[in-house]
Amino acid sequence: MFYLHEPATPALLDQGIPDAAFSQLEGDSAAQVLALRQRNREERRATKLLIGQKRGERRRDHALARGAARLAADGWASAFFWPKSGEQGAEPPTDGAWRSWGAGLRVMPGSTRRTVEQLARRHRFFHWHLEFSEVLRPAAPGGLPDAVEAAAA
Repeated sequence: MFYLHEPATPALLDQGIPDAAFSQLEGDSAAQVLALRQRNREERRATKLLIGQKRGERRRDHALARGAARLAADGWASAFFWPKSGEQGAEPPTDGAWRSWGAGLRVMPGSTRRTVEQLARRHRFFHWHLEFSEVLRPAAPGGLPDAVEAAAA
């Protein structure tokens, strides 16, 4: 069994999805793991520019923003548990996809959302900064996806 040792804190979310998220787990295809790790590395380099781009409107209903922030944090954490069997299925949360969903540039596909939600339930993801946002505010939001910044505010 794999354990995610670091919680999805605002500081880690700000750094994007690490290549270590795409490690081979039982039942994973080695070729798929390698392809996803390479894709993630390339996207992380390319999406550093995305952080500086103008973002969409940030004023949203607080409950909606909290739900989007939870989905962003769950999406980040789910990358560590994502099934990499080589079968075509839900789009995995690589860095570029994850950042574009969080910035509102793309909508997370329904199949990806369902997989993220299943993994979150199965592994009981818990995000301290969202559950206790009144006391655990990030010092400087930086390049967090909009949804995470909105919930932390």
